Amino acid sequence: MRSADEGVNSAQGTPIRSQTDMTSTDHADSQMAGKAISGRSAQIDGRTVVVAGRWIKIASIKDEDLVEGQAVSDPQLFVARLKEAGFKADIFTFAQKLPDIAPRYPYHLDWDNPAVIPITSFKDWWDGRVESSVRRGVRKASKLGVVAKEAELDDVLVNGIADINNETPIRQGRAFWHYQKDVESVRRENSTYPERNAFIGAYYRDELIGFMRMIYVDNIASIIQVLSKMKHFDKRPTNALIAKAVEVCEQKGISHLVYCSYIYNDP
Repeated sequence: MRSADEGVNSAQGTPIRSQTDMTSTDHADSQMAGKAISGRSAQIDGRTVVVAGRWIKIASIKDEDLVEGQAVSDPQLFVARLKEAGFKADIFTFAQKLPDIAPRYPYHLDWDNPAVIPITSFKDWWDGRVESSVRRGVRKASKLGVVAKEAELDDVLVNGIADINNETPIRQGRAFWHYQKDVESVRRENSTYPERNAFIGAYYRDELIGFMRMIYVDNIASIIQVLSKMKHFDKRPTNALIAKAVEVCEQKGISHLVYCSYIYNDP
């Protein structure tokens, strides 16, 4: 659920600069269509705010889904500090986080649609929550010799991820962002949030045929990327990765696993 507060444009005349250490402006790097871009940013209460858009400029918190704690505790004060920093935008957006889903602010809001697995136990998920097709896929992966296990971001994993990235330039009918990225780029892009980073690999005869990257945010695990080799699709490595992720989350006491945006079927 995302809220929007209008009116972040600074007052007329010379922008007012904050007199505290809680507000500053700079530039921040981010990703768009798989490419690194740099844009103006502001540091507000320890959060990096970035702006996007040409005609209507929308300010938001960088990597908002991965920020621990409430992204914005006091929206009015936060916007006031954006104005003090001379940060020009038309709309500021922020989101409430799971499991806080009841609207708490008097602003316009849009509902989000994350696909989320509540974690109680692996058995509860396996017996009562997961679709039968996923169970069949997990069983098939195991029968064919696929092993899913936790992995460290070392040279072996980085090279394995690069190999998966370079399997094909097209995925799901679109140019694949990570195709032909060099090994150091793969390492750098997967090294953010190192203290909360987690990887699971799917292996077939010692070959990495699929991987998943999760980042722990408070008591939630968010899947950042899950990717498998197309030539091993018949072995259902992605199903094996999801099942292992649920098992790891149970072991670590995670309350929810966020794995994608839910796609609603048209009536």
